[in-house]
Order: sequence, then C-alpha cells, then structure tokens
Amino acid sequence: MRVLVANANTTEAITELCAAAARAAAAPGTEVVPATPRFGPAVISSRAENVIAGHALLELLAEHAGRVDAVVLAVSHDTALEAARQLMPCPVVGMTEAACLTACMVGARFGLLTLGGVETYRELVGRHGLSSRLSGLEGLDATPQDAVRDPAAVEAMVLQGIARLVQGGADAVVLGGAALAGMAARLNPRASVPLLDGIACAVKQAEALVGLALPRPRAGSLAPVSARDSGGLSAPLAALLREATGLEPAIVNDAHAFALSEARLGAGRGHRTVLGLTLGTGIGGGLVVDGTLWPGRHGIAGEWGHMCIEPGGRRCYCGRDGCAEQYLSGPALERRFRALGGTAPDLAAIAARAGTDPLADQLLAEAAGWFGQAVGAWVNLLDPDVIVLGGGVSRLPLWFAAGRAAVARQAMALPFETPILPAALGDSSGVLGATLVGAQAFAPA
Repeated sequence: MRVLVANANTTEAITELCAAAARAAAAPGTEVVPATPRFGPAVISSRAENVIAGHALLELLAEHAGRVDAVVLAVSHDTALEAARQLMPCPVVGMTEAACLTACMVGARFGLLTLGGVETYRELVGRHGLSSRLSGLEGLDATPQDAVRDPAAVEAMVLQGIARLVQGGADAVVLGGAALAGMAARLNPRASVPLLDGIACAVKQAEALVGLALPRPRAGSLAPVSARDSGGLSAPLAALLREATGLEPAIVNDAHAFALSEARLGAGRGHRTVLGLTLGTGIGGGLVVDGTLWPGRHGIAGEWGHMCIEPGGRRCYCGRDGCAEQYLSGPALERRFRALGGTAPDLAAIAARAGTDPLADQLLAEAAGWFGQAVGAWVNLLDPDVIVLGGGVSRLPLWFAAGRAAVARQAMALPFETPILPAALGDSSGVLGATLVGAQAFAPA
C-alpha cells in the first residue's frame, strides 16, 4: 500500500516531520510517499493563504493520481479536503478531522491545542460536525518555525497548554498543526490524558479505508463534477479534471499567466512588449507582445529560472549547474545566507537586517549582481518596453535599486531607460491571467 502524505505549504522541514510521523504510525508494508507543493505559502496562517494552498495542493495530488492507494492531507486546516475527495480516485483523509474523530472514540469531550490562533480551528471542528464534543481550544504563542528550530522549548509550552485544556474538561487532546507531527508520541507518557497526533490518526484511517475498498460516490455533493470549464491549470490537474468532467481545460504556465495579466491589466498596460518575471519559491517568466502571450515553440519561453548564469555553479534539481533559480529564488537565497554563516527564520528577516548585518548585506549584494546578469541578458536579447516583477521575493526593494543598477551595467543600451516595475495586480496576477486564457479558449466561435 502506498500512502501519499501531502503537505500544503512549501516548507520542506514540515514535510519531513509529517513523513517521519507517518512512517512511525504506518503498518508494515505501507509505503509513505511525502510530497511538497511547487508553489504556495511557506506557512498557512490566513484564509487567503489557505485558498492559495488549496490550489497548490490539488495540483500536487493530481501528479500522484493513480499512483497511490490513499492520501493523507498533512495540513492542519484540512485544506481542500472535500475537493480532493471529489477528484482523487482513492481515499483522502484530513489530519485534523482524523484526530478529532479518534478523540471522540477515546473520550466524551476533547480539546485542541495548536500554534497561533484558534478561531479557524473552531470553524473547522464545526464543519466536521463535532462542536458539541469540543471542550476547549488552546493557541500557543509560537510558530511552526519555532517547533522545527527548538522542539524542546515548544514541547514545554505544549505540556502547559495540555494541562489547561484538561482543567477545562478535556478527556483527550488533539495536537493540531503539521509542525507538531510526532510530538504526541513523545509527550503521551507525560500527559494525564491521551494525546492525538493528526498524521498518525490519518495514516491509520487511510489504511482502514483502503482495506474497506469502498466505491466512489456517483451521487451527492462529492460525486464527480460535469460540464465545467477550467483554465490555467497544470497538466496533471487538467487531466484529472478532464477525466471528471469530459471537457478539455485550457492550460497556461503560472508565470505566463502572470505576464499576460500584468501586460493587459496591470503594470505593463499600454506597452507593446512586456517581460513579466516572477521571483518566489521558484522563478519564472513570460513575454507578451501586442497583448498576446508568446509561449514559444515548446511552451517554455520565459523560463529564466533555468538560464545558466554561472557555468559549473550550484547544482539545480533539473540536473544542470548554475541555473538562475539556484541564486535568486527565496529558498536559494535563504540557503546561501546559511552557507555564509548567518541564521534567520526567513528571507524577510534577512532583508530587514540590511545595513546592520554584514552577512545580510553580502547576500543582498550578491543577489543584485546575479539579478543584473540574468535580467541584463534578457534586455540585450529582447529589449522589452517594460519589465514587471511579481512573486513573494519580488517585494524586496533590492531589485528596484541595486538590482536595476546591476541590470544597467550588463545592458548594451546606453543610457538604460527600461522601467522595472512591481506587479500592479499583486497575488491576483496569475489567477487573472488564467481567466484571460480561459475566456479566450471557451469563447463562442
């Protein structure tokens, strides 16, 4: 039996925690397949991030459809649970639902402890129909990064929170959150009531559902959808929807969608040639000429993430060396900072130290140089009317100051006058671009 343990955020350390907890709970012969989305939030702490993570998660599941026997959603909000159950050809179990249901089997009332705010959990327990069994919620003043970085300190806080929930009437306590995966097993000997680990409960329930071999519903709210149009999806997710709906989705690369929306509706509006570049967990791009996306012969135009900017340089997951993504993406910048000897929870914290931390200054200067080399090559090749930057990493002021100066040094144009602008449509750029593609694909003939 193969069980996919699918994280919904992009933090690999959380995926590894969940995979370890799943393997510890799995029966002999069950293979745990961990997976992390290719895009989305590093941590899900808001409703907006949860919606974005839902798209990323469904795309991730689609890539494994037909190759696993069950899915465990390693995300405490049970993100996209009903949608995943509707689309996937195998059982799908949410970690928080599984833990809450199991808690109801070992006690009359249960408490739930998590890191951060609790109101989304109150709503989630209500959606699962278990509000009457909930005795209380406890939110700790700690982050998932804290749990990874200093588990002993967070465990001490968790034990104190458990004691408060027991005083409030809990017969069992659910440890909510993928960052707490595996902690219940370590703390159960020191707790006065059973502690439920969402990953462990979900794995056991997934194994049971596979054993029951229940058929997929053909009626009701989770029956396969039909007669629906979709655009801008990854190839695997498009295939999964095509199988469910009988329709051919329109597909567009996310960076291409970003470039198209910014060219037609955003910062590039009114310019003939718009180069849209994204910097985030990965980096990508797209070229729009006269309002029309130019994907190239193979649909890869704009893939500057795999432009070689240092021959024989850093190894890329694509199998090549020196790819720009290994120098300019968020994870690459954080790795480089650690390699320089620095410590910081994330890229935003590193950038905030500019001017006060020599290592942060060195990292940002290097990044500006690599940006100038890569984007300067774009300018020399295409001479666009405007360059628009999007993605989470693009919010760093660095690109529009030191980065622009580095581009000017590389560009043949003298003086260099091409505007380099931040995206005008924010996080909606990609979705709006996909909408534009879908509207064109499904327009009446």
